[in-house]
Amino acid sequence: GTPTYRLHDLFHDLACNLLTAAPQPKRTGDLPGLGLDLADAHAAFLEKYRQKTQNNLWHTVPDDGYIHQHLVWHLEKAGQVAEIHSLLREESATGNNAWFEVREKLGQTGGYITDVSRAWKLAEANWNEATLPQVMGWQCRYALITASLNSLAANVPAELLIALVKNNMWTAEQGLAYALQNPDLNKKVKVLAQLVHHLPPNLEKLALSEALTAARSIQSESSRADALRALAQKLPEVLPEALTAARSIQSESSRASALRALAEKLPQMPSARLFPLWQDTIHQLSFRTRPNLLSDIKALFPVIFALGGEVATAEVARAIVDVGRWWK
Repeated sequence: GTPTYRLHDLFHDLACNLLTAAPQPKRTGDLPGLGLDLADAHAAFLEKYRQKTQNNLWHTVPDDGYIHQHLVWHLEKAGQVAEIHSLLREESATGNNAWFEVREKLGQTGGYITDVSRAWKLAEANWNEATLPQVMGWQCRYALITASLNSLAANVPAELLIALVKNNMWTAEQGLAYALQNPDLNKKVKVLAQLVHHLPPNLEKLALSEALTAARSIQSESSRADALRALAQKLPEVLPEALTAARSIQSESSRASALRALAEKLPQMPSARLFPLWQDTIHQLSFRTRPNLLSDIKALFPVIFALGGEVATAEVARAIVDVGRWWK
């Protein structure tokens, strides 16, 4: 890849010290500073960028690869919170939300969502009775923006989203941002499970973490088991959790289907980990009726074979025949 360089944290500390240190050093050998506090330093920095805008509208600031991703942070550090709220109200010539248009065009949709989230938190941070009406307006504004993005994400088919990222028509960050905004947990998990194959390592880790959180939040045992199974290729450690969800499914056919799908992946686990899972599962399934249990055992035959080979499968078959003869 392209070689990159990163400044050591000590340089960051040195820069902060030079900004805030007195112009006349108190000790011999110390470097003279600018005598600013950090808020003033951020404000001075922002003023340099403001001069590049059109009519003081922040969305018109030229892209330099930095400012769009850090503008809200600098505004907050400068104590210019009102500017953040104004930024998120700016409109483009077409009458749309200007900051969203700019960030999306730059492939920074996720950054825009972060900006909205930060503005929302700042709005709620220091309210009082006098500011309450304004705060409530901001709350509803940011809630509506978030819900609008959720609706937008829900209307992008998974196949299209993956294709856009795969063919570099969307950045990885942009594709991930849309996937994360999908309000349907099942669809969110499935698109994230596919998208991770096209993400850089740092975004892949975030995508898997968010997908796992979404999967665990699915109420239906069947859907939750299916979602966890979809993640198992990248997160094999979720297989036990998926099995627990699958064996709790009440519908016989749905449970057997989920167990059958998991049984294809479970043999990948070491026997030392797989056998305790099998042990817990057969105990749990024994609380059901015999027809249900027979269906479940059939679905789990790959696990039985992986653990005990042909001898185990023969023993299980013999047990089925014997018990069936005793209780018809």
